[in-house]
Amino acid sequence: RPRLIPIDINTASRSQLVTLKGIGPARADAIIKARPFASSKDLLERRVIPAGVLAAIQEEIRVG
Repeated sequence: RPRLIPIDINTASRSQLVTLKGIGPARADAIIKARPFASSKDLLERRVIPAGVLAAIQEEIRVG
């Protein structure tokens, strides 16, 4: 079930990111290192996370 307030991938802490399905410590660190993002699609274009993970968390994240 989606969270009430989506997590901003540009400002979320590592501990917030790891609460997302398919995001462990290594992927959380990769997201933080690849910031900033203009859109969630940047996660795919920069090969930060695979498409399946983005599909699973799309409703739980935002940019800005």
